[in-house]
Amino acid sequence: MSVFQLSRLKRPRFLVSRILLYTALILVALFTTGPFLWMLSTALKTSGSVFTRPPELLPVPPTLQNFIEIWNAVPMLRWLINSVIITVVGTGLQMLINAMAGYALARFSLPGERIILFVLLVMYMLPTTTNFLVNFLTIRELRLNNNLIAVFLPTLATIFGIFLMRQAFLGIPQDLEDAARIDGAGEWTLFVRVMLPLVGPPLATMGIFSFVGFWNEFFWPLVVLTDEKLYPLALGVRYLNSAFVANTRWVMAGAVITMIPTLVVFVFAQRYFIRGATAGAIKG
Repeated sequence: MSVFQLSRLKRPRFLVSRILLYTALILVALFTTGPFLWMLSTALKTSGSVFTRPPELLPVPPTLQNFIEIWNAVPMLRWLINSVIITVVGTGLQMLINAMAGYALARFSLPGERIILFVLLVMYMLPTTTNFLVNFLTIRELRLNNNLIAVFLPTLATIFGIFLMRQAFLGIPQDLEDAARIDGAGEWTLFVRVMLPLVGPPLATMGIFSFVGFWNEFFWPLVVLTDEKLYPLALGVRYLNSAFVANTRWVMAGAVITMIPTLVVFVFAQRYFIRGATAGAIKG
């Protein structure tokens, strides 16, 4: 049997496998994007039942009335500014502190370094909720209740970020550091101008995680903030569901507004995220 005949016999099997593969991918995509499409559809509706079966994913006609109403009914702009302040300041400081800690653990010979790493790993295994009581008592002693600083202060250093940056700095050849020291670079100059540019993708990856975490923070602001004017946007959306008799369309409109910055950041930074996630997977 010739090669041409073999290829003709294999072609139907190849087409069937491709059809099955793409069908499965389409079903998975619909399953994962279905809740988002329903949320967007509900936010663009002003009439009709919200919880229909099957769900109506195409609002007829679509309108922005819900967005206009919640913007005028609640301090959405104030909540948006609060979220921007918390996210920008928290993400910037978290990236700086984690990078400095990771650099110290990777490049310096610290006394008790193994013990430090072991303690960090043990703490990383503990549930996040175990820290809430200690953090709350600390914030209360510092008299930072009802202050935006209290939202991002307890998480300015994260174990995940420290280990991520430590591994990134460990991958930099020692020769580059020695050459910079010979040229007269001090520790701070070496860290800022030599080392940080070399760990750009992992640093961007940590920045994306930090941004999403601070922007979507809900439970901790609910604990330390009681003034509604200080609420971040994610917590303010919850306020829509309690103060206005569970107006589902308003809640979905607020959720869409909350998701937009995260989607924009991920779209523009996804190439850094992918490079940072795969850094060190292949060694040449």
